[in-house]
Amino acid sequence: MSNFSIDRKLLEPQASYSKSRLAISIIASCALHVLLFAVFAPSSLRFWSSKPQVRGNGLVVKARFVPVDKSLVAVPSQRKSPNTEKATVREQAQPEANKPEEPEATGAPGPANGYWPAESLDTQPAVVEDIPLDMPELRGRTESGTIVLSLFINAAGAVDDVVVETSDLPDIFAELVRRDFLKARFNPGLRDAEPVATTMQVEVTIRPDGQK
Repeated sequence: MSNFSIDRKLLEPQASYSKSRLAISIIASCALHVLLFAVFAPSSLRFWSSKPQVRGNGLVVKARFVPVDKSLVAVPSQRKSPNTEKATVREQAQPEANKPEEPEATGAPGPANGYWPAESLDTQPAVVEDIPLDMPELRGRTESGTIVLSLFINAAGAVDDVVVETSDLPDIFAELVRRDFLKARFNPGLRDAEPVATTMQVEVTIRPDGQK
């Protein structure tokens, strides 16, 4: 019977090639997982932000949720919105059934006004669909600036109230932005796996198209 042997050197290129393929596969898998995490990361790890885009009125509008500034937040409808002399802050009274329950006096920390700050939740509210912010009434306007709103979202995901905290734009801008956010729908925020009423702040920047 003849002896049969294989030169080890003949196998080394194949082994090296296999190792290279394995390394490439691992790198590709890691990259895919990072990409999927970035796209589908839990809402508790990121704030929604819209891309700046030219709306139908010729204005570039961007909205992003920002951490709540506790020095600004008031009880819903307590703070005045623009033109409160001409109109009430709330567009319509909310039914009693929609009002969030006050936390029970158990000694556990809770929101004073019944709405949990988004940062204190396990999962933050998520916008169900894009908020249009088209505002055709602003066509031809050339002002630019920033508006900060406080949103008060109930446990069903509806917006109970929107309060204009700060604005360096004419009142009409804040009124129309507020109107659009009042119509927004959310997947409610979760705390201990239960939907809860939430307060969030959103910063809206507006500028004419072509202006840097």
